[in-house]
Amino acid sequence: LKTHADNAPLFKTEPAVTLVLDPVDKVKLGGNTYQCTRISWFKGKNHSILAGGFSNGMVALWDLTTESSFLRRVTGTAQTLSPYMTFEPHIGAVTALSLSPFEDGRYLMTGSADCTTKVWDLDDVTIPVSFGRKGLVTDGLWLQHWVAHVTSFDDAYSMTHTNGTLSTMRNFGYSLYPLLAQNSVAWSVSSCEWLNGMAQATHAGELAVIFPHQLLMSVDTEKGMKNKRIVS
Repeated sequence: LKTHADNAPLFKTEPAVTLVLDPVDKVKLGGNTYQCTRISWFKGKNHSILAGGFSNGMVALWDLTTESSFLRRVTGTAQTLSPYMTFEPHIGAVTALSLSPFEDGRYLMTGSADCTTKVWDLDDVTIPVSFGRKGLVTDGLWLQHWVAHVTSFDDAYSMTHTNGTLSTMRNFGYSLYPLLAQNSVAWSVSSCEWLNGMAQATHAGELAVIFPHQLLMSVDTEKGMKNKRIVS
């Protein structure tokens, strides 16, 4: 807005395409018994893959550039796109979802209200590549420059001893590592590739940030970790 006017403009546009989990279900609001709880857009070349996690534990992947008549349907001016892949990684609502920024998005990290975190090889989702059980997952993301992901948790199951956790694929170098301390529910986690930093926001209003040197073999040393944390 050019001025601080109270009458801000509102826009209502028609969607270019509607992504559906099941083309048989009604796609209108209230027509489904499940909701989309998380999405992840592939950051690599073409940015064509979109993953969605649902409250029924399902995960779906859509190819936004596909022209397949089996997946893309046109009814009048409306378009619906069905997923090219679906599977059920959890028995609870999907609360964390992140496509790997490498290997053309081949790996997918999922977290759930069933207190598990899993990494999947999308070429074969028979069993997860990595598995962790620590607490109710609230958020998670892949790190751009490391074969690892960060996960945040609800503190209800850990008696105020919950930490944002760093995990590597197949526990390479180390297993689950407490990275960011918290005194309440951590609702969101984010990262900065330029500074190799990770941040976590909690229900208590704290923002914890850490800038480790490297995350390949170990998380630096315990003695120096406290000097790299910032809490505001």
